[in-house]
Amino acid sequence: MIKVQITSPTTTYDLYILRNKTTVALSVSSTDLPTVTNFSLTTVDEEMAHYFENYIAAEVASRFQPKMANTDFLSGLQYLISTVLANWQSTATLLPD
Repeated sequence: MIKVQITSPTTTYDLYILRNKTTVALSVSSTDLPTVTNFSLTTVDEEMAHYFENYIAAEVASRFQPKMANTDFLSGLQYLISTVLANWQSTATLLPD
C-alpha cells in the first residue's frame, strides 16, 4: 500500500494505492467529505497489476505535492479521473459516523 497525504489550507486529502494480486485500486478521501471514492482496475495477471500500480504511483507523484491549494489538488485529481482513470471502475462509499 502506498499512502499520499496532501494538506491544503482548508482540508487534508488522502490517496491510497493498493494492489491485491490482479487488482489495483486508488482511493481518495478527505477530512471534510463523508465519502471515500475508489477507482479499481482488474488485470489479467499479477505482473500487469504491478505495472499499473507503478504507473498510477508515478502519475500521483508527478501531480501532487504534500502541500497544495484546493484548486490545484482538484485540478490534478480531475486530470487523473478524465485521463488515467477513465476506464477504471469507480465507486463512492459513505464513511461510518
